[in-house]
Amino acid sequence: MDLDKELHNLIKLVSNVTDAHTASLFWLSADEKELYLRSSHSLSKNLIHEVRIPVGSTLIGLVAQQGKSVNASPFKNDPKTLQLYSKEENIKSFLAVPVKISRHTRGVLCVDSKKSFFFTSKVEKILNGFAGYIAQVIQRDAEYQVIKDQANGYLQLYSLYKGLSGFHKENIFDLLISISRQLFGFDLCLLCTFDAGNRELTVRLLEGADASSRVMQRTFSAGEGIASLVLRTQKPLLLTDLDGRKTQFFIFAQDEPFKNISCFMGVPLLVNDEAIGFLGFTSREPRAFGERDLQLASVLSFQASSAISLSRAHEQIRRKDKIDSLTGLATHSLLHCELEQVIQQADKQAPFALLLLDLDGFKQVNKKYSYQVGDELLKKVAQILLRLIRDNDLVVRFAGEEFCILLKNSPRTRANHVAERIRKVIQQTVFVVQGREIKLTVSIGLASYLEDAISKEELLGCVKSALGAAKQKRNCVCSFKDLPAG
Repeated sequence: MDLDKELHNLIKLVSNVTDAHTASLFWLSADEKELYLRSSHSLSKNLIHEVRIPVGSTLIGLVAQQGKSVNASPFKNDPKTLQLYSKEENIKSFLAVPVKISRHTRGVLCVDSKKSFFFTSKVEKILNGFAGYIAQVIQRDAEYQVIKDQANGYLQLYSLYKGLSGFHKENIFDLLISISRQLFGFDLCLLCTFDAGNRELTVRLLEGADASSRVMQRTFSAGEGIASLVLRTQKPLLLTDLDGRKTQFFIFAQDEPFKNISCFMGVPLLVNDEAIGFLGFTSREPRAFGERDLQLASVLSFQASSAISLSRAHEQIRRKDKIDSLTGLATHSLLHCELEQVIQQADKQAPFALLLLDLDGFKQVNKKYSYQVGDELLKKVAQILLRLIRDNDLVVRFAGEEFCILLKNSPRTRANHVAERIRKVIQQTVFVVQGREIKLTVSIGLASYLEDAISKEELLGCVKSALGAAKQKRNCVCSFKDLPAG
């Protein structure tokens, strides 16, 4: 696909996903002194397409200079300082993130809106994800140009590489194996994913004469084998003659079934400069792979990383219809999907809990101050809840002024601690909305999977009952297990 067309389609997708007034991609000039508008999608007829912004000037130029995101919601600066429009557009929210290649800022991806407080931290994460993928698309195009220029030595790879441009999530690993089989004479090809939080490697794919079904989906602790070295250094590794090594060689751990390895080649899978996996090849021949093979494997790993990154972006887009437009939180429907998933995975060693929260007297707040003030309060409460939970937990706009929190891998004691912390923080917070100082309290119901219920419907019923008891007292946490029988 033509790069400019691909970038335009991506920016249009960014605009749709973030519901932006204008989405734009700025890129560094050759002398790296200014930014030019490389691609944009806007609802405005006043966008200046020939704009040039000096690095360090305006919010966009500062993001390029400092390499850090700027979320100006609400946007209090003169919109003219953006230098995007020829006329006043009444921009009220602005968000910009750096686009980095090899840890260096090469461009700025930004969106703006005519709505105040519009770009939440969730939107910022999504925009950073798009920025990472745009960087990979541009870097992939550069790799493609190199391959094209070296057509004599890389003709086979070039044609295969072009074939991968229309990949699908379901067949990317099959394509990798097919290409690898044509390029390398391996005895074993393996692909693993890396969980940075748990420091674990999981074998996802095996192919070849030395493949063993005993390690498929097996998890290894990172830090022992040569695979961990590749992930730690984030650099390709080629070992051509392992027969003469005095120390024992192993890919993951000493008890692995892979033996008689004389030559090894491994490359990391990287997304946004973070290792997410590992692609490796082995042979019983001492010098089966060379430097050219390592270059080809690096290109394959880059394409695989791009595939995984795009898959994640697609997943975010699919989840967009399950995001509450006011608060940016997940909706009721997404909660049901997540509950079904965690129930399938949960066991006695990994319980989870639900918190159901209701803002006390919120209808009176709306009546006293207006629904617009109430909406701003809901957004502020949502931000507090997101700040007080872990990244892998889920906060949901359940209904009206009710919020639900799914606490994964959390026993009742931890869930109660989180609930009490939320209650105290909200009670102690003075919310300032439209010049008014407003105080709120919250009632919280708690129910624990396995201890209180063993199905999704039962768990939701338990947590609703617990919330009902809490609302009778107000500003408290009630656990289902403490409710009177009957």
